[in-house]
Amino acid sequence: MTIDVKLIDQLLTDYKKPEDIIGENGLLKQLTKGGWPSLPPAQPHRGCPILRVFLKL
Repeated sequence: MTIDVKLIDQLLTDYKKPEDIIGENGLLKQLTKGGWPSLPPAQPHRGCPILRVFLKL
């Protein structure tokens, strides 16, 4: 599966701090909470390359 870099740029336009991505109302929560009933819920972990970049893991 190829991820469109332009889409990622759009999703991260308002990113200012880690909480904007992983906070209670962050991007990750919004992407994983629903809208796609056929997919299992995503489980973020330290091995995720996107999270490593933003969280500096």
